[in-house]
Amino acid sequence: MGERKRSRYPSFPDEYLTGLEQRLQLLLEETPVLADVAKFDTEELKDIVLRESGKGILIILHRESEGSVEIVIPRNSSVNELKKAVGRKLNLLNAKQRRINWKYIWQKHNLAFGNQQLTNDLTTLEEYDLENSSVVTFVRKPRKRKPKKAGKRKNEENVRSDFQ
Repeated sequence: MGERKRSRYPSFPDEYLTGLEQRLQLLLEETPVLADVAKFDTEELKDIVLRESGKGILIILHRESEGSVEIVIPRNSSVNELKKAVGRKLNLLNAKQRRINWKYIWQKHNLAFGNQQLTNDLTTLEEYDLENSSVVTFVRKPRKRKPKKAGKRKNEENVRSDFQ
């Protein structure tokens, strides 16, 4: 009987990306026209492959003062994985500036999609109805107010006696 045809590329994406990365590097080195092309970023290559294969979605992070950033992430990702992808992308963009303290950022801010804050890090993006080309923004977390301590209050009798 017919033998099952093997895939031309091994399991996606690691082995495939390694081979593709090596071929692209050879192409850049051997082609004089491409000699001035900067070294490509493996993360960007992974993003392109994920997106083109249909296994990834594009999330647009809108920042009020600095414009929008496109982030490609696997479809079944959690909010925590999206936060990590945001950190990686923004660290790449801000490489020449000072390092961003993401632990502090996530203590003070959430990501939001529409009017809904993405508060649960373990929830998948699909559960929040994020689809391809969804726009998320940074929003400040609501402040947790400390309960007021019960101070020493004078009882009404003492207050009245002070005024008499």
